[in-house]
Amino acid sequence: MPNNKYIVKSLAPWMIDEIIAFSKLSKFDLILLRSPNLFYSEGLKEVKSNGIDVYIQPTKYNMLFKKLRISLLFVLKNLRKFGFNYNGIIGLKSLIWFLKIDLSIFSEESRIHAQFATQAPVVSLLIKEFYERKPEISFTFHAYDIYFENSWFNFLVEKSLKAFSISEFNLNYVKSNYGDFKNMELARLGVFRDEKR
Repeated sequence: MPNNKYIVKSLAPWMIDEIIAFSKLSKFDLILLRSPNLFYSEGLKEVKSNGIDVYIQPTKYNMLFKKLRISLLFVLKNLRKFGFNYNGIIGLKSLIWFLKIDLSIFSEESRIHAQFATQAPVVSLLIKEFYERKPEISFTFHAYDIYFENSWFNFLVEKSLKAFSISEFNLNYVKSNYGDFKNMELARLGVFRDEKR
């Protein structure tokens, strides 16, 4: 089982193209928090044929007591983010997915990358807490993640090894509206196949 884990809340057409390209260049496990639309069936077959394990809503109520304790501490530390708005939905859904997820897919050596600055990286950080802050976490953010008042954004950036922006414009927007972070980098959408990075 590879150490690289890629957590996605919901697939998008551009994303499946990138995942197919990445599956030809490296090894990782793809974890989908939601069941994908039938539109993605052929793309996911190709990803699997390239040797990638795809986990769709991997549910296992293992280590539930420890998960509940981590969840309770997480809520108490981040109570202000659980308002009656989209930020509250992000937090609540993240907790539900964390309590349900099969943690045997991960380990202390995992390197977890999440797509979007919403539920997927919050779930990743809860997994990191479960494994006593050993896995490395990174995430990619898009316009969708930053143009509403995302109460989770600063927290996610501070707790992650790297936060990747898909555009220079978004990096500048974050600097103006959230703060200047040293661990943010530009990573445009798309794959340069010849570089194999």
